[in-house]
Amino acid sequence: MTQELEQAAIELKEKQSSLVVQDDDGYKFAASLLTEAKKREKDIKTFFKPLKQKASEAHKAIVAEEKKFLSQINIVVDDCNQKMITYQDEQERIKREEAAKKAEEIRKQQEEIKMREALEAESSGDK
Repeated sequence: MTQELEQAAIELKEKQSSLVVQDDDGYKFAASLLTEAKKREKDIKTFFKPLKQKASEAHKAIVAEEKKFLSQINIVVDDCNQKMITYQDEQERIKREEAAKKAEEIRKQQEEIKMREALEAESSGDK
């Protein structure tokens, strides 16, 4: 069937290549060629429609199967990502706490140094 469709298309193309519309006969020939081309177009679409429909149904079935498998994988991916984010957030929280503790220790040390310096200054008579 595809060879017949292809042959018909070739024949139409050959007729079209010699088409010249300069008089009534040329116009009638063009109209006849157009009618034949429209019929062949319909024949081609009719031929391929069930094939395309089967291909579409097969595609939909494959996509549904793929989705079923991927949904399980996506659960794993989402869970891993969430747990990793939770871990990173906790590590960042720990670092912030440690930095705050160090900053507080430094502040206390500086305060002690100032107090010691003030006491030394007071005891040596400097005010």
